[in-house]
Amino acid sequence: MENGIVSILNLKNGAGCSCLARNIAYTLELNLHQHDKALHHTYNQQRKNTIDYNIESMLPFTIQVLPIVKNEFSEGVYDLGSDFNYAHTKKIIAKSKAIVIPCELGHETIIKTIATIRFVSELNQKAPIFVVINKLLPLGNTGREEKYTKDAEELISDYTEERVDF
Repeated sequence: MENGIVSILNLKNGAGCSCLARNIAYTLELNLHQHDKALHHTYNQQRKNTIDYNIESMLPFTIQVLPIVKNEFSEGVYDLGSDFNYAHTKKIIAKSKAIVIPCELGHETIIKTIATIRFVSELNQKAPIFVVINKLLPLGNTGREEKYTKDAEELISDYTEERVDF
């Protein structure tokens, strides 16, 4: 992606923005931009985990993790998390080439995902919005998982425009 910004966000705290942003940055070989508190949290999580199941351990390159700096936006993946209602983060969303919104299967998360889609749509009407259903039910609940995934997709689609992809 040339000169592109990918924004990862959801009003629901804990939906998986940081993990998804890191893995997308590694996959696309782009820099990862995070708020200072997210940088600190990600570093502490990496130190606590003895086994890390993310994609970075499988790839032969590293990414640069940078803090988000007001009014200095370069290409890369921006982990905006749930704390994105600031002037500089609104500018990042407006300049994004793609927007990714992680979503869990739960009433509160789906409602906040819909609110996130509406918020983002007002700032950027050109970038595709990808809703990633994250943290599915535990294994062994395949029937329930498929039903809730389908219900979540239908609920989000009912409240959004056609440009949302699952």
